[in-house]
Amino acid sequence: MVRPVHRFPRARRGFSLIDVLVAIAICAGAVLAGLALFGPAMAATREVADRRTAQRLAEHVDAELTRAGFAAVAAATAGNNTLELVADSAGTRVVLAADADNDPVDGTPRGLPREQRYFRITVARAPRPAATAACVVLAVRVSWPHLRPPDGAPVPEAQRAESQFHTAILR
Repeated sequence: MVRPVHRFPRARRGFSLIDVLVAIAICAGAVLAGLALFGPAMAATREVADRRTAQRLAEHVDAELTRAGFAAVAAATAGNNTLELVADSAGTRVVLAADADNDPVDGTPRGLPREQRYFRITVARAPRPAATAACVVLAVRVSWPHLRPPDGAPVPEAQRAESQFHTAILR
């Protein structure tokens, strides 16, 4: 039996350049769509972590107010005056804003470097119940980010998130 001879060579099987370019374009589109979702997801994760830290700050704020003393807190919050504190992004170091510029190592009390000041805490007297000689009820407002890491640039008030809680200091 004689095999017929083809005049044209048999076409090679595989992908053409067009097929490869289309596949690369589809993959690139999928990667870009994934990256577009990644940014907002990271921002939402950071916001949740910051809100949890702000809620946990109550214990540290109470400790710092106790360290300052009843008389100092009562005097600083008399009338419409407020007392300001700052905290780091982890919420583990809370210091009075007046003490924040102290040396973080040798200062007494220890300060907090400017580039680490993430939370701004404002303490004012709560409108009710009225303060007594033995107790002052305080309204605490925590806002963040106060200064943007790593350079410590101020963040406009309109771009900050906030949380509020109440506490009291006893004589």
